[in-house]
Amino acid sequence: MRALVTGFICAQTAKKISFEQLQQLQGLIDAMDTFLRGHHYQNNIKFHDALLEAADHQRAASIYYQLVAQSNLARKIVLSNHEHMIASNSEHRDILEAVVDGNTESARKSGQAHLKQGDKRFQQQPVPDFNSVDTA
Repeated sequence: MRALVTGFICAQTAKKISFEQLQQLQGLIDAMDTFLRGHHYQNNIKFHDALLEAADHQRAASIYYQLVAQSNLARKIVLSNHEHMIASNSEHRDILEAVVDGNTESARKSGQAHLKQGDKRFQQQPVPDFNSVDTA
């Protein structure tokens, strides 16, 4: 469901984005490349929030935030892996490229693919052994 909503948001963004918003998204992608350790998660959230702002669709934003609240832990786990951060940011570039081109269908597909790939990355993560945690 989150992939569908994200695809919709990306398509709306491709229709409405301003030059300043494009610059903001590009800056966040560049920052994620620069700060792959430490600030990547925060900039990832800012990137998706900037897409929501550019899309200017309150109902989609409301649904998106409800869905994100349920997936934040998985998102943090996935983005703690260096290779996953690089893959995620590459997908952000695909989204931005489609948005810059004004290609709503490509933006929608790129947004959906990004979320689906994130889901696959989460499923590839090893399951932590909480029973081995030292509680002393």
